Amino acid sequence: MLAYPKEKDKRQHRRLPALSLTADIKIKKGLFTSWYSTTALDFNIYGVALIVPNEPVLGTKTLLKLSLAMDMTEVKVNQIEAKVVNKVMVDSKKGEWRAGYIFSNQSKHSQETKKQLNRINEYLERNNQLKDKLKDEK
Repeated sequence: MLAYPKEKDKRQHRRLPALSLTADIKIKKGLFTSWYSTTALDFNIYGVALIVPNEPVLGTKTLLKLSLAMDMTEVKVNQIEAKVVNKVMVDSKKGEWRAGYIFSNQSKHSQETKKQLNRINEYLERNNQLKDKLKDEK
């Protein structure tokens, strides 16, 4: 089971559970850094929370590739810059951390990036509403 912060949520914008959202991450350290896959926990158009294999450094700039798998298609954000704004140890044995990222330069995102972020957000919102509705019916 994943550990979420126990203190009161301090986010400005509510995040949605990221059921089938995957993220590839690349920390900007040098010329020859490689991409690695991570697990996305939650998402909104302003940021995302990921499970990362190493302790992130607060304030670090990172490149992300997001991909939401759906039945007939896949919604992708090819590259977006994000900054680490929160971190919580999830599994000390594996060294896994839950890292909160906020997307950088949001006013400078291309129209395509904004469109894809909104599509991901809308799909996750509809899925969350459907889950709530099904839970209420039980």
